[in-house]
Amino acid sequence: MWGNNYKEVKGYVPLMRLHILILAACLPLLVSCGLGPRGISGSDASCVRRAMKIEGWDFDGAMSRCARYTDGHTYGSGIDPLASKLIPFDLRSDLELQAMAENPATNPQRWPYVPRSSAAPKQGAVFVPLH
Repeated sequence: MWGNNYKEVKGYVPLMRLHILILAACLPLLVSCGLGPRGISGSDASCVRRAMKIEGWDFDGAMSRCARYTDGHTYGSGIDPLASKLIPFDLRSDLELQAMAENPATNPQRWPYVPRSSAAPKQGAVFVPLH
């Protein structure tokens, strides 16, 4: 019955095409869920900008949405969530967001950020795909 000629079974080919079509439609959605708010580029500036523009957050809410923390592992006692600290946002690739982070009126929670004068390389200035 199955052999090399699968056309003997009625509905087999259209059903297979339907499954492939559903998978092709859902795959981008499933992949994008794993990326989180940072998206593909993963920079702080792109995350904050996306949260403000697409998701409708204000600056403070966008900073909260895109916050990253250090690893909370402490040697000897296992995982300690209180030991993790905020990683400063690197917004130097977007001058408007950098100005908003420096302004106490738009950054009332005092989210930590990398200052303009920092000698560290800018994060997210150039998109480099992973190999």
